[in-house]
Amino acid sequence: MLHQLLIVVILYIIINQAILSFSEEKKKNPSEKVNSNNPLINQSSHSGVAEIIPLDLFGKPNQVEPNKFILWTFLEPKPWTQIIYNYGQEYPFKFFLKIKIPSLNDYQTWKQIIPNLEFDSKTGELVVPSKDEGSALAIVNLIVSNFQGQLSIDTILEKNLIQISIAKAQQYDMVRNKLREQIVETLQGKHIREKNDFEKDLANNERRSKERKSNETKSNERKLNETKSNESFDNNDSVDDNESFGNNESFGNNEPEAYEGGEFSYV
Repeated sequence: MLHQLLIVVILYIIINQAILSFSEEKKKNPSEKVNSNNPLINQSSHSGVAEIIPLDLFGKPNQVEPNKFILWTFLEPKPWTQIIYNYGQEYPFKFFLKIKIPSLNDYQTWKQIIPNLEFDSKTGELVVPSKDEGSALAIVNLIVSNFQGQLSIDTILEKNLIQISIAKAQQYDMVRNKLREQIVETLQGKHIREKNDFEKDLANNERRSKERKSNETKSNERKLNETKSNESFDNNDSVDDNESFGNNESFGNNEPEAYEGGEFSYV
């Protein structure tokens, strides 16, 4: 009897250990299947936490490699030209922005602040790795403002604008939308205004040129008319003088002669 009881206890211990081992193994290696047709793609990241990325997060993707990357491209950047999501990376998103960098020193300065910042010289795109769009928008807005001369690096660092901007952008949709508009306006709106101003100046110059030519034509015509009028007037004066001279000759000696010292001298 004691022998049988001992066997039962041993079997209980073995079964209990097997159940515990199975449970621990299941926690370490989840067996959920990934459905590539599902708009949500799950992939275990480097931290062991499942990534859930909607394929339509930024609209319809242009290219999808399950468990590798998702690519979105945009014909009308607002402000991104393309976005890439790479599975399993610490900063999975890469946001691409078309921008003109003032100088290599300006880029290197930001490279020291954000070491994983990249620039594609062939396409002229700034590449911002990030964990989310809000952080990328906050960083890019400060970079663009600095490149445009609106904010200095010293001001950005002294006032902790990077940390403050990222925190607000991550928290509020309204802030993210405002940052998008501000970046687009700075990069594209200024160019549009300059183009419109140039076209207005060109139109004004053409108008002033036409007015100047018209005024010169009128002035020349007026001078020509005055010349003709003066010539006609001179001819009439010549005729009158001749007639007057003839009349004076006809009077002859009837006019008194001038002399000096007389009380009634004719002047």
